[in-house]
Amino acid sequence: MYALRNCWSALENKAEQKIQALRSQGLKAQEMLENLQSSHARLVFLYEEYRAQSAAALELKGMQDALNQRQFMSQLQTLRDRVDSDLQQTQKQIDVVAQSIQMTEIERLKMKTLRENDLAEHNRLLARAEQRRMDEVGVLQFNHSNRS
Repeated sequence: MYALRNCWSALENKAEQKIQALRSQGLKAQEMLENLQSSHARLVFLYEEYRAQSAAALELKGMQDALNQRQFMSQLQTLRDRVDSDLQQTQKQIDVVAQSIQMTEIERLKMKTLRENDLAEHNRLLARAEQRRMDEVGVLQFNHSNRS
């Protein structure tokens, strides 16, 4: 007799768990991306605002103030460059997670199809065995009625 295999459903469940974990990673990465974008926007605004203020007051400042201003603007630019780099890395991470989700979903669907095919084969064999038993009972009844 054909035994229904549970391996397909176990593999399908494992793939589903992996998809859930990847989606969780994707959400965290998306939150990080949004935070980085917000930080980037604040840095750009701060840099432009400081540059505009310092350009207006440049004539009134001394040499030390001008040097401090350049150093601060350089630090802001370095920080903005770092945030840009983090944005790119986070976007790459999101892309990798999305691709992993897609591949895992394909695997999950394969396991689901195999499980469904296995179940259909199991049901087909059960129906065939049941029909065979019914045929045997019918033959026995026919033989019994012909003997009487």
